[in-house]
Amino acid sequence: MLMFMKRSRNLLLINLIESLANNLLHELFKTYPMLDGIRLRIRKYSVPIAGIFDNVEIEVAGGK
Repeated sequence: MLMFMKRSRNLLLINLIESLANNLLHELFKTYPMLDGIRLRIRKYSVPIAGIFDNVEIEVAGGK
């Protein structure tokens, strides 16, 4: 992961948001086993990515 961090902060940001979403999805299913499905969206504002961006967003979904 350290090599990845040195290469690109932009890719690291996307990887961190994706990891957060997937880990949270897993924990929600573990905590609430009665759920049939979850759709989770995480949005981060003020991202350090060159260009004109209001935010970065990821959506993950899972089910039984």
